Amino acid sequence: MNKNLLETYSNFLIASTKSAHSTDLQNITNSKISKDSVYRFLSSGQFCEKNFWLAIKPILKSIEDSNACLSFDDTVVHKPHTQPNEIVEYYWDHTINKSVKGINILSCTYQTKNISLPINYKVIRKNKIITDIDGKTKRKSEFTKNQSMLAMLKMIKVNKVKYRYILMDSWYTTTDNLKYIHKNLNKLFVSALKSNRTFKFLSEDSTQFRKVSTGDFQPNEVYMVELKGLPFPVYLTKQVFQNGDGKEASLYLITNDEFLNYDSTINVYKKRWNIEVYHKSLKQNCSIGKATVRTVQTIIGHLFCSIYSYVKLEKLKIKTHINHFRLKTKYYLLGLKETFSKLSDLKTA
Repeated sequence: MNKNLLETYSNFLIASTKSAHSTDLQNITNSKISKDSVYRFLSSGQFCEKNFWLAIKPILKSIEDSNACLSFDDTVVHKPHTQPNEIVEYYWDHTINKSVKGINILSCTYQTKNISLPINYKVIRKNKIITDIDGKTKRKSEFTKNQSMLAMLKMIKVNKVKYRYILMDSWYTTTDNLKYIHKNLNKLFVSALKSNRTFKFLSEDSTQFRKVSTGDFQPNEVYMVELKGLPFPVYLTKQVFQNGDGKEASLYLITNDEFLNYDSTINVYKKRWNIEVYHKSLKQNCSIGKATVRTVQTIIGHLFCSIYSYVKLEKLKIKTHINHFRLKTKYYLLGLKETFSKLSDLKTA
């Protein structure tokens, strides 16, 4: 991999405020970096899991903490004007509750103190073409997102990353994931639980399972329960809160850590919010959806560089104690100040 071009292109993605065109990079470097060289770089096929690990390993080792948390979640990068392919397809965006055309990325972030570092990610590929009962063809992914998450956990184990908790929303709280975390990894989890999952209290003699939503769970309490299909007990809490529209809502959380009380469970799970900030920063500060790349290979290369841009901003945040959004604003104002100064010089002349 061309490391110099990786550094230059990732800097360009941070500096860009609108579309990240390779012709703009060519212009600002006085053609020292041509748009053709950027295309060859992005389509080189070297943007793999191994190379990303090698790129982030030094900073990870400098912040590694046995009490850290891993957070898993996916996001959709909207690409309404890009032709569909095995990466750019229609996905459900839970933030707006509708299906959109874009790129679906599953990420794992490493969180310790005020640091949130992506240590692995997978781009969802709908690389299988199937025919439905109506004779229409459509694309389907060879692996589910939960299978991709398991693959990421296995690689994290191979890389011997130190951490304590794994945090997930309800989509990833599957029986297979929980079994693997508890038995194969011997790690702790705190995750959200869908209200239609079935359970029974361990204190009950009944073998009848019922939906979580029907359970008599009181806020500020912890209950030892058995989830259907799970061969070990978990500890369930119910958090009641008000939505933005003022309506009351409930969040069910489960953990295999018997030493967490209600407040501790809530506080640990709150750390998962950092992955949402990571998604927001990718879109607003790292130009992840702003490049005019079209082919599968160049899209993969651009996504790698964009996530690497986030890593660079995180390193700057550690050094300067300024968050990504303030850093981006600071760089924007520097460019604005330079432009204003040039225009003032022209007026004087």
